[in-house]
Amino acid sequence: MKIKFKSKSNSKSKSNSKSKSKSKSKSKSKSKSKSKSKSKSKSNSKSKSNSKSNSKSKSKSKSNSKSKSKSKSKSKSNLKFKINLKKIKIKIKIKIKKNQFKNQFKNQIEILKEKTKFHLELSKISHEIVQNRYSLVKDCVCGCTEQFYKEEGYILINECIGIGKTSWVSLVQDIKTKELFACKTPTTTEPANKTCLIKQYFKNQFWNSLGVSCLNVRLSTSNQVLFQEFAHGILLRDYMRSNPQELFNPNSKPFQALISLYEKLVCSGYYIVGLNYENLVYQSEKWIIIDSNAIFKIDSPFESWESYAFEMKVKWTRQSDFVFAFYVDQFINYFTNYHLPKLKINRNNLEAEKIFQELIKLD
Repeated sequence: MKIKFKSKSNSKSKSNSKSKSKSKSKSKSKSKSKSKSKSKSKSNSKSKSNSKSNSKSKSKSKSNSKSKSKSKSKSKSNLKFKINLKKIKIKIKIKIKKNQFKNQFKNQIEILKEKTKFHLELSKISHEIVQNRYSLVKDCVCGCTEQFYKEEGYILINECIGIGKTSWVSLVQDIKTKELFACKTPTTTEPANKTCLIKQYFKNQFWNSLGVSCLNVRLSTSNQVLFQEFAHGILLRDYMRSNPQELFNPNSKPFQALISLYEKLVCSGYYIVGLNYENLVYQSEKWIIIDSNAIFKIDSPFESWESYAFEMKVKWTRQSDFVFAFYVDQFINYFTNYHLPKLKINRNNLEAEKIFQELIKLD
């Protein structure tokens, strides 16, 4: 009996121990679950706080980026505004300068107009003097009869188309070829006037040898009268008065032809005196010389051009042509800057040298 009792008590104790262990395990599991839940809650709270901080940082970064973009846009707008202001200021300055230049130019034109009126009156008086001189000279010159022209092979068309210091000019026509010629007759019977026309004959040949003229020239049988082919083009004087804008436009054909004429003259090594606006004619898209004074040898293209430029300023803008001084200066500056530095003297023209020696003998 005793033994049985013991077994029961043992079994009870065992069951108690089991229950205790169970309860312990339960409590442990509960504590674990609690700790887990706590940790979860902590992690959740942390994640929430992180998310909040992230959102805050994002919002801050967004606000910063917005502020930066705003500042950039403001700086850009400020730059644009400044640039526009500068442009406007420049435009205003240009307009002011243009207006000033226009006003100055208008004042100059008014002054020049007054001068031109005065010089036009002078030119009328000089024309009357020339007419009187022609009437005086007409009766004492040689070779002005119709019979004389027929003997030389010409028909008289116009008795007087011009008069100079040493000769007066009539218009005649070749009987065979029907070509027109300017007949130059000496104003007096003095030997100096006669040799002047012979010089003119050689000068014309000289221009042809340089390629700056293409007119045929003949002397009468007595060598006292000169027949020069009549130029059908327009005088430089008339071109300057009728259309100076086209004449002095660097892209126009007359302007380029004038440049090529002076290139040939400067490179020739000779200086031809007296190329005023009445001695140059635009014919067949070329400027040709129809009259000149003395011819000199020259060594430097710069020296040659300096002489021509001075003559242009004096003789192309005289009397009623003061208004065109601006255009002449423009042409001189253009040639000096863009063409003169490239030019060199060419001494290989033997024909020109021979004619030049003949001219020296006549002097």
